[in-house]
Amino acid sequence: MNRRIIDGNDRKGVSAVSGSARSAGPGKVQGAGESYHYRTAGYNRYPQGYTPNRSNKPPLRKLNKRRKALYITVMIALFCVFVFAMYQVIHYLVKSHQAKLEEQMVQTLITQNELAAQQEAAETAAATPTEALPEPAQTPEQYPAATVIHTKIETKPEVLLKFEQALAINPDTVGQLQMGESINTYVVQRDNSYYLRRSFAGEYSFSGAVFLDVSCSIYPQSRMLILHGHNMHDGTAFGKLSRYDDINYLNEYPFIKFSTLYESARYVPFAVVYYSIDSKSDLYLDVYQVNLMTDQEFAQFVSKIQGMSEYHIPVNVAGTDKIIMVTTCATGDSNMRFAVFAVKSDTI
Repeated sequence: MNRRIIDGNDRKGVSAVSGSARSAGPGKVQGAGESYHYRTAGYNRYPQGYTPNRSNKPPLRKLNKRRKALYITVMIALFCVFVFAMYQVIHYLVKSHQAKLEEQMVQTLITQNELAAQQEAAETAAATPTEALPEPAQTPEQYPAATVIHTKIETKPEVLLKFEQALAINPDTVGQLQMGESINTYVVQRDNSYYLRRSFAGEYSFSGAVFLDVSCSIYPQSRMLILHGHNMHDGTAFGKLSRYDDINYLNEYPFIKFSTLYESARYVPFAVVYYSIDSKSDLYLDVYQVNLMTDQEFAQFVSKIQGMSEYHIPVNVAGTDKIIMVTTCATGDSNMRFAVFAVKSDTI
């Protein structure tokens, strides 16, 4: 028997079947030699006797359970990421706040020590007698003959008064640096790693402390003193040092004051440089050889860094001059550094 499926649109055709056609129950109209099956609401949309194979499709309940489990897993993972990110942000803000408080403490201590030193120096000068010294009782010719032995003993100068309290807090203190709009800090020296995450007081610090390179000496003073500090995004340590790559900033702050334990001096910047510590780079600078150079080699080194400077600074540097290098990390490349080179002009 011929069969065909007809939908609701074909019902009019069904009514036009030959008069010999007869009803064969709901959804069927049977005529001579064939039967028609049309789709009606609530009836199987497949021909009679046909059952589709659904064995490859997972049950709906199991599928919903899997989706729910995946959703929960993803939400837990996102929550963990959020919590970790919030912890990192809060940790950074807390450490940054502590670093700023430590920096303010050091600057307050510096101000107090400088005022105390100035007051003590003034009192000492006022108490110094101005009367003439009495004449010696004997002339040199009247002294008995004696064998004179000349012995040269090199002793360090006296420590400046303004460092006495700083040395009491931290015996590693070797100097004080003042430059730019806000850098005013004590300089310490031990090795090149101890103060990376320690403050001037020796406690853990996110921004560390400004320290003198272990290869340098303040007495006798090395040809070049290298000062290290972190490039902190919150502006602490050397976080504002890179502002010197703008000549307008240099014009606003044209001098650097650096004091060792034994003298205070003014320095004039002569080069502002981005350099690399990668020996294969064209911007590589071997700064650790400077204190071993001859005067001629040093003059060549100065000429090189002046050529690398971000802008020309009309300052002359002689082969016998003393210089300082204030350096920090440059953002974007772990091998890049930023440095301000300054030459010693006079003591103050």
